[in-house]
Amino acid sequence: MNELILRLSRKHYERGRNFEILDKSDEAIEAYRQACALSPTFFEPYFCLGRLLASVGHTEEALVLLSRALTFGEDPEVIEWRGYVYGRLRRFEEALSDYRRAIPGGPPGVRVNGGRMLLAMGRYDEAREMLQESADPSALPLLDALPRYREFGIRHGRGDTRPTARRRKAERAAPKKGKGRSGISSNDPANDDEDVPGHVVPHDDPIDDPRAVRYLFGATLVIGTLGDGGRVINPPTYLLLTYRHCAVTLVRVVRLIRSRGLHFDGVAGTGPHHGPVAAAMAALLDLPLVERALAGQRVLLASAVVSGPEEARQLRSPVEAGGGRVIHLALGFVSAGDPSRAEPELIGLAARTSVEWYCVEPWSRLVQDDSTLSTGDPDFIVGPPSIDPNTARVTTALVDACSRQKSDPFATQILDYYRRHEQLRAFDRAGQPPDLPGP
Repeated sequence: MNELILRLSRKHYERGRNFEILDKSDEAIEAYRQACALSPTFFEPYFCLGRLLASVGHTEEALVLLSRALTFGEDPEVIEWRGYVYGRLRRFEEALSDYRRAIPGGPPGVRVNGGRMLLAMGRYDEAREMLQESADPSALPLLDALPRYREFGIRHGRGDTRPTARRRKAERAAPKKGKGRSGISSNDPANDDEDVPGHVVPHDDPIDDPRAVRYLFGATLVIGTLGDGGRVINPPTYLLLTYRHCAVTLVRVVRLIRSRGLHFDGVAGTGPHHGPVAAAMAALLDLPLVERALAGQRVLLASAVVSGPEEARQLRSPVEAGGGRVIHLALGFVSAGDPSRAEPELIGLAARTSVEWYCVEPWSRLVQDDSTLSTGDPDFIVGPPSIDPNTARVTTALVDACSRQKSDPFATQILDYYRRHEQLRAFDRAGQPPDLPGP
């Protein structure tokens, strides 16, 4: 190769790397294209351009480039990225082949990605074996979800299978996009902009809605709220849970408890935020309010809005201190993380939300800025916190709203859904769905 052309191709390649470091993905792609146009005799420009294009969905072109990069020799990272592209193209056998080739020199996550491809082809026993051989923690949610995948009878082909070493860098370099379905992070195996391949055998239940995602990866029951029943794939940016919204959720929970014959010895929950929900549930179920679950008891911990797994742990820890069993109900659950067993067993709405009597988060206190009305495009400012400290008044309002709740066309559909999908923490006394995979 002409020495001048070689130096020029390396110059374009180095420019591309610098643009990536600066999170300027468009400029990086253009620089890599200029390098590849000179037909360089080293693999890096083809690999880097293929990786970036794969990250933004240009999978066909990425496949050509990654294959070209491999003509210069075997490289586990390039092989793993090509496996990712094959997976995105639903060419699962070829993806699995590449992931297996990349295992000897690749990170533990390669086995996880191979396991995903086996799930995509419905080869559950092989998937279990490969996932159990991985030292990557991301294998654990898939192993935990495997019994529920079998139950759905679905083929699993979603999730971020990009090579572990490059995943975060590619995410930074790629054009910024909104979050995936239900607002969870893009590297979760349950969240991907691509539709799930294959089919659902029983009842045609979809796999790409918030209810199914939380069921698979958290064994969580999403009971829904007013309107859509919690089935919207892209929930609103923010939703205020009015007393009527809360009543819909609470009445559904009561109906669920009675239809399933679930037994509770009391209801727990204190403070101006969560206390009214606990008091209302106690009244609706004719149960006493308790501080903790004693040994041998089963207590319903009732909360308004819970912000993430850490707050969920803080709320349930003192109630569990008595040695009994706790099932946690949250009218709303706000978390940017992935669905997991750390979240409440029962959730009304999984989205940014607050209840009518307790608005303290900045996004729950936006009010119109009157000084901008004359512009025709008014702005919003963050108003003061709004808290009703009168627990008795809020409780009465909740119970009254429940008594007025007559028609709920989605309730039967939701309860039927959880008759078909019963591997829920809320249904099992030990807190673990049956048939969990081994370590």
